[in-house]
Amino acid sequence: MISTHLNEAAWGKMEAGNYNEALKNVLESIELISYSDNNDTAAMIYFHLQDFEKGLEYSNESIKINETNSEHFYNRAQILVKLDKKDLAIKDLNKAIDLAEKNYQGLVVGNQAANFSVGANIGMIFMMAAEQEYDELNMAC
Repeated sequence: MISTHLNEAAWGKMEAGNYNEALKNVLESIELISYSDNNDTAAMIYFHLQDFEKGLEYSNESIKINETNSEHFYNRAQILVKLDKKDLAIKDLNKAIDLAEKNYQGLVVGNQAANFSVGANIGMIFMMAAEQEYDELNMAC
């Protein structure tokens, strides 16, 4: 239970922009017991710290522990985009959508930037991804 509380504290600190304190909490949580959610939290903290390679390590571990969580595939896709691995990111987004359709009622796609879509046609992007029109999708991005 202490590990869970540390992870929750880390997530809250991350959302508040206190990434270094969040990192301390989540690494302590993982040291106590490594589970899918605290590895995903570590991945997202490293994402915000722009250490994408380290974020990918924790994201991969999170998915290795639990391959059924759509949010973890979505989060890894964000990291893969930053590492310019767009083909792998699209695969993870497709996996996230498949898992969300199977296990949940929906998947919220978000972004931490000031402007999320700025003129992007999200519906068109989704349809291109769903129809696996990757060349057209790459041209649109």
